[in-house]
Amino acid sequence: MRFTASLVAAAVLLALQVTADFLAFDGDSCTGAEGGDAPCDNSCIDFSNRHSFEITSSSGHNVILFENTDCTGVEFNFGFESPGNCINVNTGTPIGSFRCS
Repeated sequence: MRFTASLVAAAVLLALQVTADFLAFDGDSCTGAEGGDAPCDNSCIDFSNRHSFEITSSSGHNVILFENTDCTGVEFNFGFESPGNCINVNTGTPIGSFRCS
């Protein structure tokens, strides 16, 4: 019994550490194939072939999209985005990556 309670507690702690905040889609209106739910930890994340996104966490985040896949090139600052809103990424140029903080 003690082992089971410890195992459950460890699983809960691990689940709480994995936070996902940003979900990208290949459709224009948060439709179509979904990308992986990414954390908003300011890391550079691939956005290739995606056309919209949604903040999935309970708080908003600052989102910057980049022309190249390594978070370089032309920058599109989408600013502070609220959770649950679908944002269409229509910049006139392909978007290769993003940072979310």
